[in-house]
Amino acid sequence: MADDSEASDRNEDSAGGDQLFYELARWRLEEQTSRIEALDRNLAATFTLNAAIVALFGIAFALGSENVTPVVWALIVILVVVFLANATCAYLAFRLRRWSIRPNLDDFREVASAVGEAQARVWIAHEMWTAYEENEPPLEKKAQWLRWAVALTMLDLGIAAVAAITATWPW
Repeated sequence: MADDSEASDRNEDSAGGDQLFYELARWRLEEQTSRIEALDRNLAATFTLNAAIVALFGIAFALGSENVTPVVWALIVILVVVFLANATCAYLAFRLRRWSIRPNLDDFREVASAVGEAQARVWIAHEMWTAYEENEPPLEKKAQWLRWAVALTMLDLGIAAVAAITATWPW
């Protein structure tokens, strides 16, 4: 009798641990997905801001091009080059779109029909954890491209400020 009780306790502990592992793996994968979405939103915002800076300065200097000095023209050219670098970073970040999504439903159907619910839940948790681990390296690359894009946007803001001051300074 005591052996049956101990075995039952171990099974309950194991089932509780399996459930906890499943919940943890699911939570981490959901958290990772939200990070991916946030990175994409931030990339879009950074690119849009940088494009707006270039567009506004392009319009402003095109309308007043008769009194723009060669220094200001050089700053505008640098502004455009930095914008193109920003666009490249945004493209390289956005092209990272293939994420591991597990478990595969066909595989799950086979596993679910072959084992019980508890074992299927453990298998699902392992599959989600594998997906999480496979997604981390491209997610880090995406984050690095975003850091570069933000830095280039800040650089463009600085160049735009210098160009505006230089163009309006009473020489």
